[in-house]
Amino acid sequence: MQNSLLISVLIVWLTASSAVLADETSVVARILQQDQGRSYGVMVGDMIHQRFVVEVKPPYSIIQSSLPQSGELNYWLELRDVAVSTKESDDRTLYLIDLKYQTFYAPLDVRTLTIPGIKLDFSAGEQRFQLHLPDWQFTMSPIKEITPGGVGNNNNAAAFMKAAIAPKTFSLDELNQRLGLLAAATSMVVIALLWLNGLLPKLGQSPFIGAARQIRRIKRRRHTAREDYLACLQSVHQAINQRAQTTVFAGQLDDFLAQFPQFSSLRDELTMFFRQSRDAFFMDKQPDPILINDCLDLCREMAAADKVTAVK
Repeated sequence: MQNSLLISVLIVWLTASSAVLADETSVVARILQQDQGRSYGVMVGDMIHQRFVVEVKPPYSIIQSSLPQSGELNYWLELRDVAVSTKESDDRTLYLIDLKYQTFYAPLDVRTLTIPGIKLDFSAGEQRFQLHLPDWQFTMSPIKEITPGGVGNNNNAAAFMKAAIAPKTFSLDELNQRLGLLAAATSMVVIALLWLNGLLPKLGQSPFIGAARQIRRIKRRRHTAREDYLACLQSVHQAINQRAQTTVFAGQLDDFLAQFPQFSSLRDELTMFFRQSRDAFFMDKQPDPILINDCLDLCREMAAADKVTAVK
């Protein structure tokens, strides 16, 4: 009797085990992982992300036409995007399915809504298998309450308004001080650059300083032509005329020195200069190579002797 009972139990156990194994081997696709997002506190306009990892046994593969298409599912729910990626191995194929929904339902109170499930079809030749991605329920909350709460509130639109937050003020004294220092430093740098480049008005500056600068530029040239010598003479003439505020010729040298006695000690140098100028411009003589140095020295000496009063 006991042996018969033991044999019966063993037969039942083997039958159940075979059924379980047969059921497991008959399942060709199953959901390994699923993440359907937050199921509470969803508001109008929110995006809902769902992700499924589906395992499929070979030789089955998903039928692309069974995948959902983007678009409106109903008046309050839209499927915005569907993305499917595949990872294959010898004994299985993994499908990563990403779904992106957006809800446009505007509840007046907390409501429970349902995103419908999806049926996926798989095929292997003539064989077919269908897997159901489950429905998903979530709760939506209203953006504002239907009637204003709190003591003393009236049932009107103004009762929903929050009190205005007063703007926070900041002291600008330190910033103004920094800005003033920065402006002063910038002005000093600009003035220094203008002065270094000779772009500032030269009030009170002797015209012989500018003539000496022009002659130095000519002197730095590698090859000196006759026109360069004439340009040096012309620079000195222009400085003398500018100082006298009239054209000064050789015969007017005495009047020039009487008007500007600070140049009296340079009478001989000025006399030689006018003679060199006459020979170069009117006698068509070739200037002496030391003419440039003579003109430069004359300008330096006259600039040093010049007494200039700045224009007020």
